[in-house]
Formats: sequence, C-alpha cells, structure tokens
Amino acid sequence: MSSSSAEAESEPTNRKEASDKQAALSSSSASSVDNKENGNATASTANADGPPASSAAAIDQATMDHLTEAEKILSDLVHKKKQLDKQLAGVEASIYALEESYLTDTQQYGNVVRGFDGYLHGRPDKKKYKINDADRLFSHSSVTFQHALEIKAREEGYMQEEEEMFHRRKKSRYLYE
Repeated sequence: MSSSSAEAESEPTNRKEASDKQAALSSSSASSVDNKENGNATASTANADGPPASSAAAIDQATMDHLTEAEKILSDLVHKKKQLDKQLAGVEASIYALEESYLTDTQQYGNVVRGFDGYLHGRPDKKKYKINDADRLFSHSSVTFQHALEIKAREEGYMQEEEEMFHRRKKSRYLYE
C-alpha cells in the first residue's frame, strides 16, 4: 500500500500537468537526438535563461491554449451578463408600468401609497391625482431601477434611430427614382 501511495504522489495532479510534462520530455528527447545527429556535444538546446527552446515553445503553446480558453469563457460570461441586464430591464419596466396602472386604477378609493380614505368615507374622490415620483414606492425599492430605465431608454432610442434611418432611406430612394 505504501508503494502505491508513493506512486500516486509522484503522478501529476491533473491532465494539464501530465500533458505539459509529456510535451517537455518529448521535446527534450527530440532535441538531444537532433544534437547527437548534428555532432554537438550538448545534451539539450538550452537557452541562456534556462529551459530548452522547444520546451519553452510547448509551454508557450499551453499558455496560449489556456489564454484562448479563458477569453472564450469571458466572452460567454459578458454575453450572458448582457442578456441578464436586458431581462432585468424588462422586469423593471413591467414593474414600473404595473405600478402606474395600480396607482391610477385605485386612486378613487385609495391604495397602499396614499391610504384608503376614499374607501373608508364611502364617497370616492373624483379628483384625479398626478402620479408623483415619490408615489412610486415599488419601483424605488429596487436598487437597479434607474439603471434599468437607462438601458430601456437606450434600447428605445436605438430602435427609434433605426426606424428614422429606414424612413430616410425610403424617402431618398423615391426622390431619386
């Protein structure tokens, strides 16, 4: 049992280390074979800095592979964040619209924000109240409310710009025909 535990300790901890070690061993053995064929006395092609040139290339390739994988993951995460931001903006906008609907529909008898005086007195108030920003209790309870409104406004502005450009192109096309 002790010999198998010693073997387990000497084995690499993951596949990446194993492939890196294998690449380094194969490159160093290949360079020593090349040197023997060329008649050089050195056992490997060591740089002044230390590791053999071919193992440095293998390490650089492994680093580049790791870097491209990390870039792909980062790109996927950024795309997912943008999708979640759009969904959040949609939810915030629907809360805003539902809140406005609630405040206008219940202003005659009363609501959670202004109180239920109209309901308790039996005579409804015919006066229409303007919905103030301070009345938007549900929207302002969200930390991301302002950010979501900005995102929604940007999207609507972008859509409006595209629509205007479409109409301009359509008009200019008819002018030149």
